[in-house]
Amino acid sequence: MKYVETLKNSERFCLHDSKISKIEFIDNKLLLNFSEGFYEAGDAKQKKNCKLTYKFMIEEDVELNLSVFKETSKKKKEIKFIDFAEAVKKYGFKIYREFRCGFTTQIILEGNTPKGSYSILTQEIDEIIYEYDN
Repeated sequence: MKYVETLKNSERFCLHDSKISKIEFIDNKLLLNFSEGFYEAGDAKQKKNCKLTYKFMIEEDVELNLSVFKETSKKKKEIKFIDFAEAVKKYGFKIYREFRCGFTTQIILEGNTPKGSYSILTQEIDEIIYEYDN
């Protein structure tokens, strides 16, 4: 199945308790693959073979506005996306909070790996594409 939404739509899916196994940035899109899928609102059954794509409202030559923070000793420190992507590939990233803001077109995902807690802040989101098996 495939479902496309904008941040102005009501949330149809929830990423809480899902686990990302791979994250990458390709062609102005942030791609997330899940080892433990997301949920549809009002349904307690976790979706299978889940992929999520954040499509950004940016020009080809504009730098992506994406920040990753690692929380250590009650401080947050910005880290490189590539370092975070490697940690996700090695350990997975379990999401415990998703915050969406439609008027600023941004999403914050908070979660952890066995090596620490992280926050991902993305801005300028045009579409969110959910793909999954029923």
